[in-house]
Amino acid sequence: MLENDIKSRGIDFIIDNELPVITCEKARLRQVFQNLIDNAIKYMGDGPLRQIQIGCSVGDNETEFYVRDTGIGIDPEDISKVFFVFRRGKNTANCNTPGKGVGLASCKSIVETYNGSIWVESELGKGSTFWFTINGKFVPTSQPDITNEPPVEPAAAA
Repeated sequence: MLENDIKSRGIDFIIDNELPVITCEKARLRQVFQNLIDNAIKYMGDGPLRQIQIGCSVGDNETEFYVRDTGIGIDPEDISKVFFVFRRGKNTANCNTPGKGVGLASCKSIVETYNGSIWVESELGKGSTFWFTINGKFVPTSQPDITNEPPVEPAAAA
C-alpha cells in the first residue's frame, strides 16, 4: 500500500528477517504496521541515508517487532506524549506533514488488545525506532526460525 511513496521518495525498505504468523485480526495488525511505516515516510526528512527497516524477535512469552527509520527523530520532550490522541511532536511543524495525531494512539490501542506494549527510542536528526510486542499466545509455536539478526547472504561460489 505504501510502495509508491517509498519508491518516489527514494527510501530503502528493508525487512531484516521473516515475520511470524500471528493469530489476530489481519486488518488491525496491518494498521499498526501501516501507521508506523507511513510515519517513517512522512518524517524521513532530507538526510542522505533514507531507510526504513522492519523486523522481529520471537520469544517464548511474546514477539517483539520494530520499525526503524533514519528520519528527523523525535524531540526528547515529546517522546512521552506521542501515543496520546491529538499529540504531535513540535519538530513536525517544520515538515508541513498532514495529520491529526491519532495514528500512534491507534497503534497503542491495537497492540494493547493483543496484550502487548509499544514504545519509541529516538534521537533528533538520526531517526526513530518504534517497538511493539504481541503476547505469545497470539503467535503459534510452530514458526520458522526467526531471530533479530538480518539474514546472512550465502558466500559467493569460488
